[in-house]
Amino acid sequence: MKKKYWIIGGCSIAALLLVALLGYGVYAMMTPSEQPQPAVVPEATSANNAVTGGSNSSETGKQIVLVSREDIEQVTGMSISIENAGSIASKFQDSGMWVKLGFTEDESERIAARAQQSSEQLRGILKSLTHNNHLQLKIILLPDGHVNLGKGNSYADYNGNGASTDGYAGINQLEIEVEYINGDYQLEYKNNGYGIDGEIEDERTGSKLKGSSAVAEIEAQLDLISLSPDMSSEAIFAELDKAFPVASGWQKYEVEIHFSDGTVFEYRR
Repeated sequence: MKKKYWIIGGCSIAALLLVALLGYGVYAMMTPSEQPQPAVVPEATSANNAVTGGSNSSETGKQIVLVSREDIEQVTGMSISIENAGSIASKFQDSGMWVKLGFTEDESERIAARAQQSSEQLRGILKSLTHNNHLQLKIILLPDGHVNLGKGNSYADYNGNGASTDGYAGINQLEIEVEYINGDYQLEYKNNGYGIDGEIEDERTGSKLKGSSAVAEIEAQLDLISLSPDMSSEAIFAELDKAFPVASGWQKYEVEIHFSDGTVFEYRR
């Protein structure tokens, strides 16, 4: 009597069993490291904020973190007010405060250094928070180590490369050119949603700064002054001279400022 086999898709059950047994034998002879492993799905990047209310957005090594008013008051133990803005800004010069907010030790040291360098700007941001409960403190950590401070209530005002569309200290673009007999002085700064870039060149001394070094230098000087589109030309020049003093003997002085509200100031003398 002939044996009967069930045929499935053109293959007999006996053949399928034989293949399965052979496959198991090969698998059993493998070492654990040689055996196929299940696919591992990497965890999504998330904020490390130790307190509630903070938000985080990271991409390509860049991190943007929103720190809420409640978070600031919780870690500093002080309520945000016009009177306390200076004291809170001073507290944030301590890296330990940023660690409490969930940043790493390295990040905290970088942010604290920036807070010390830009204490006046940080104080101004904190004062702004007293007038608007929806505003938050923005911390931008760029891959090159540069740290930017700002304010806002969403990530909508930041583009993909970390540049703020509301600029820095209310300025999207700044250009200064001074002509001297023995060479020119040129300064260019952009933070307008297309990127953050800067350059300072002084032909008289042969010095030149580009990129993040120039950006840090320019923003540090901008922190020392206050510029707004409703100021007179003389008032703007007076403020600029505090941050970027013009030496005697200049022949031509040109300034162009693009404010974040769309106002463009151009002046030559």
